[in-house]
Amino acid sequence: MKSSLVYAFGGFAIVALMALGYLAARPSTDPATSGAAPARTGTQFEVRIGAAAEAEGTPLPVLPVTRGDIVSIAVNSAQAGQLMIHGYMQKMVPVGAGQTATLRLAALHAGRYPLHLHGDDQSHREVAILEIRP
Repeated sequence: MKSSLVYAFGGFAIVALMALGYLAARPSTDPATSGAAPARTGTQFEVRIGAAAEAEGTPLPVLPVTRGDIVSIAVNSAQAGQLMIHGYMQKMVPVGAGQTATLRLAALHAGRYPLHLHGDDQSHREVAILEIRP
């Protein structure tokens, strides 16, 4: 009987030590110490689209952000149509002629994504590049 108590106590001690080891070694869930990038906010841009397309070869404005940023892009367009960020957001955002539409998104995937205007007149224009850096 005495030896079975020793084994039971020894087994309990091993389980207790394993639990303490797990608690000491588990990954932190605190963003400040876990190495995870904290969410950033407040990255805002303004893009203006004229009535006529830019001359061929004119460089597009680049909107640089860091992965994790919350991005707001206010687009003022002289032309009515639908805005979208190709390869990033499939939802099209309507904009009226002479009006401003705002695109809001979380920058989750690093890469370069063109901002397009699909005009109500069936035109298609790239107007800026959203660049999400790691």
